[in-house]
Amino acid sequence: MKYLALFVLSMLLLSFSISTNNISAQGFQNNENKIEISSDIQILDVSDIFGGHITWVIKGEIAKELREAIGEKYNVNSIDLGTASHYFKGDLEKVVENNKFGCGYIGTIRITRADPLHGDTQGILNSEEDVNGLVGSINSTKPITLKMLIRGEPAGEKMPVTSKNITLAPFYALVNNASAMKKFSLQSVKIEVKHMETLAGLGNFELSPGTFTLRLVLGQFFMASSGSVEYCTFDPINSPLVLFTVYIVAVILITVFNKKFKEGKENTLFSKKAKRFNNATKVALFFAYLAIPLSGIWFILITAVTVVAAVLYLKKIYSV
Repeated sequence: MKYLALFVLSMLLLSFSISTNNISAQGFQNNENKIEISSDIQILDVSDIFGGHITWVIKGEIAKELREAIGEKYNVNSIDLGTASHYFKGDLEKVVENNKFGCGYIGTIRITRADPLHGDTQGILNSEEDVNGLVGSINSTKPITLKMLIRGEPAGEKMPVTSKNITLAPFYALVNNASAMKKFSLQSVKIEVKHMETLAGLGNFELSPGTFTLRLVLGQFFMASSGSVEYCTFDPINSPLVLFTVYIVAVILITVFNKKFKEGKENTLFSKKAKRFNNATKVALFFAYLAIPLSGIWFILITAVTVVAAVLYLKKIYSV
């Protein structure tokens, strides 16, 4: 179990490192007309805790257009921290929280509260850390990075990993209706999405086929840039805890039958061969549990077939 915990922790840290490094390294390299959105959600379902972060990196001419729209709304030629705070708190947060223009949903949750990532206890924007690059002349094309802390509740249905509306929320925040979005040159903008979620509890994720997922003993983890996802409460067929229990039962059965068949043959060549096969089968099942994105019923069936085949093979080895 100690090695399982270390393996899971290392995978999560690696995935987090890859995601955050891509944002910091790629977000400031050039002035390509581009919007990068990176988001992560953490769910602790036994305590009804649903929250995470969203980071927008806006680059090129579209960043200048965003500044100009803020300057037009607040009648300024240069954006200071006060104006940036009004935009973040008064415009961006409200459009994300209030589901305006279809915003408000990301991954498995409906957003009910949004604040600056590094804001104070009242969620007040006190520094440029969460609006990096926004403060300054409205004519600048310097990249803009917006960082938001979010909280929410289960969406209750299968939703896109990251909708186009939440991706463009910084722009929707500055218009009164969807048709007014034509003022921004968004048709030429390249959009890059990175989203990941970690679930700790008895529930599970229902994911689009082909989405990378990692089952934990008490939860699940996935990374995606497209597709759809839904958070599901305890499901006796698909819950990672139930499937891990199936794996443990399979290991016990294979071990028990191996010991039964090898009684009186501990020193034979067959015993050593069976031991290697026994261990290889357990490892194969373990990685199947972790990384193969199969529905629960398929994993249970494959595990059952593997156990039966393993027992028959062990019996054949010892009967030689």
